[in-house]
Amino acid sequence: GHKTHALLNLPGQLEAKINPTKKQVEIIAERATQAPTKVELAQFKAYPYTVQAKLWNFVQWNARPIMTQSEPVKMHKTFGQRTLGLSFEAVQKVDQPFNDMAGFYHLLQPHNPLSAAQFFSVPHSLKAFEYKLQLDLPQRETKQVRLNLKYKTEKREWKINSFETEKELEREYYEQKSHQHFAQMQSESEQYFANPLSTMPECEQSESPCREILQRMNIRNPESRRWQQSQDSETEYKKESHVHSIHSELVLAGPEARRFRSSVVVAASPNMKQQKISVLFEKVQSSRQQPFRVCANGQIKFPELPLNREQLIDAPKTALGHLTVKYGRQCEESKIQARIVMAQSEEQKEVARSLPISRECRQHEQNGSPYSPACMMARRQASLLNKVVIDIEAQNTPKPLRNLTLHLDDLVKYALYPHMTNKRIDVSNPEKKIKIVLDFLPIRAQRLWTVLDAYLYKPRENTIFQKIRLTPFAETLFPLSAQVPFFEKALNNIMTQQYTPACKVQEKTITTFDNVSYAYPLCDCYHLIAKDCSKQIPVQVFAKKSGEGKQILLEVGQMKVEVTPQREVLVNGQQVNVELYGERVFKDEQTQKVVLRVVKPIRKEVEVIAPVHGMKIRTDGKHFSVQMSNIYRGRVCGLCGDMNGEKVAELKDPQGCIRQTPQIFARSWVVESCPKRAPQPTRCLREQTFVAPEGTPEYRQQSSFGRKPQGVSYITKVVNRGSEVCFSTKPVPECTIGHKHTDSINMEVKFHCVQRGHAANQLVNRARESILEEMFEKRPDFQEWLSVPEACHPISEQQF
Repeated sequence: GHKTHALLNLPGQLEAKINPTKKQVEIIAERATQAPTKVELAQFKAYPYTVQAKLWNFVQWNARPIMTQSEPVKMHKTFGQRTLGLSFEAVQKVDQPFNDMAGFYHLLQPHNPLSAAQFFSVPHSLKAFEYKLQLDLPQRETKQVRLNLKYKTEKREWKINSFETEKELEREYYEQKSHQHFAQMQSESEQYFANPLSTMPECEQSESPCREILQRMNIRNPESRRWQQSQDSETEYKKESHVHSIHSELVLAGPEARRFRSSVVVAASPNMKQQKISVLFEKVQSSRQQPFRVCANGQIKFPELPLNREQLIDAPKTALGHLTVKYGRQCEESKIQARIVMAQSEEQKEVARSLPISRECRQHEQNGSPYSPACMMARRQASLLNKVVIDIEAQNTPKPLRNLTLHLDDLVKYALYPHMTNKRIDVSNPEKKIKIVLDFLPIRAQRLWTVLDAYLYKPRENTIFQKIRLTPFAETLFPLSAQVPFFEKALNNIMTQQYTPACKVQEKTITTFDNVSYAYPLCDCYHLIAKDCSKQIPVQVFAKKSGEGKQILLEVGQMKVEVTPQREVLVNGQQVNVELYGERVFKDEQTQKVVLRVVKPIRKEVEVIAPVHGMKIRTDGKHFSVQMSNIYRGRVCGLCGDMNGEKVAELKDPQGCIRQTPQIFARSWVVESCPKRAPQPTRCLREQTFVAPEGTPEYRQQSSFGRKPQGVSYITKVVNRGSEVCFSTKPVPECTIGHKHTDSINMEVKFHCVQRGHAANQLVNRARESILEEMFEKRPDFQEWLSVPEACHPISEQQF
């Protein structure tokens, strides 16, 4: 086997000061008084061993290390003394050196990023290795590390090419104050977004390798360009948006202080279709180091897409991105610029029409369910951007960075060699430019996975990688979507669309948080759509039919919000007017926290967001969706289900009884004042995990709407636990008198505990006679697995 050892160590004391009012954080790290001269900050080592033991006695054994080399290869490197004033030592000991590039290729070739991480942490060979990072305290000049953070959010008039916040940060915190780089970034990005092809003239040539790819992209479509320009003129310069900025300053105190400053600015348009990020970094000049600055800005524009799925497929979908990184003493010496075009091919459009999930969605739309789970998946397919062109241009690139890019190029070629073809003769591409074209071939009936073709055009070489099958992990990320944010798309794919659970109420159907759809059109009485039934957070949503649309009532804390079918919003009886892409904010008078936001992201929709309570409602007047935070999992009740991640036993009424039809279930959640409310059942069937063997008369599913098996009764289980008496929150099956169980299964049971006393004794006496229904809504204190009967049969006279 292998023995592994991992160590992380902080050689000192850490102090953090947080000022929520001023939004400031200060972190101070100092050396501990009794710290040794050399401290191991991190260590990871593994060595193989063999064991000699007797077969009848494995307690006493003798482990001996396996040595494949008498002296392992050792690598030692010191760094950080000049820049940070801290002397770090990196030590590597291996039986076989694999720190060279060829050995590194060999190790990574059969791996994806996840399995490569596992490979390094779990050895697969008889090789011993050790990695160690040490801090040499006597050699250090830095005596104290101090980090200051400042966070700020402000409202500004939205303009994607505005750098007012960046200029203010530079004037306030930075020593070198030159705004020329911001003006250049603004000019370059405006030129690119106005006409993307003007910055890639080589793609206009008839023999250009990227011409064919761009011809298949909607960026050449005049309708797409007119739409892009009309969108910009409509949304730019009109509305305000939130601009978030964070500034940090790192001070390494010593004989001569070393200072590093950095700032990050993030902003997005009110409809989230245009986003930007800016980064400033400065290393302050001292007698031992030259000044160094980095100025970076990235911008991206996504298209405004229609709601109708058929129109969404035909709509031009082109997303544009622009990235500029300048660095040097004045942010002027060197520059890297990347221009990105993402679009959807005609092939992807045809796939979005012909996939089985699209045909299923078409049937749902005809039945009045345009937002069913199948339709949501079809919409995601229709919004994929499967064609990507990245144009990278570099000026005055330092030699270490150029050398690194060559190593990365070799690594990619080695890892994807079976898919590679390249051309080095008679190649004359533009100097100092690299063009990358990614072509994601869509999923088809004969190919149920995504395939990537990648084209790399360098000044003296063209490299092509074809038919690369994406790993499952990569398929969760690519291709990108024009509708769903990158982070949300990845997590939803990993968590089977449960990262942002949403309940959708449509004309004739309702889809719960757990993706269970049932047919029920709302009547003209208010229904409880969703509520925190643990009563810990005061939030609930009601809705009813009003004319051709839906009237929505949201109660959060002390606020009462109504949304009419005409998308008019009333807060505590007062009408709230919101312009297109605008918002209205309501704050708590005492804490000044935002408790309600009313947003109009597009023309025919309105959003009501309660950030403190973790709820968002979005409606177009006829349909609406409810999103709730993951903290409500297992605590929700209403027409939207319990959001516990399970699809069984979804149709539970206010008493926790499972109703046999969706109509009776939905009518049970009508407000009590309405005559259409369903009556309480004469017999309550509750959720349980009792499952009899398939084929027997007692067989039924877990959600089971069938009859109770013969010889089985349900009780409230009572457990004594120290000074408390605990009761099961759901009934537990047991065999009745005169019956015995033939087999048993394990069942997870949750318990609510009560202190011993007169009240607990009364509950125990009642539990002997009937089920304690008040326990159904109690908060569980603990849970454990119990053995319960799987089936019960009568005891014959011979068995007595």
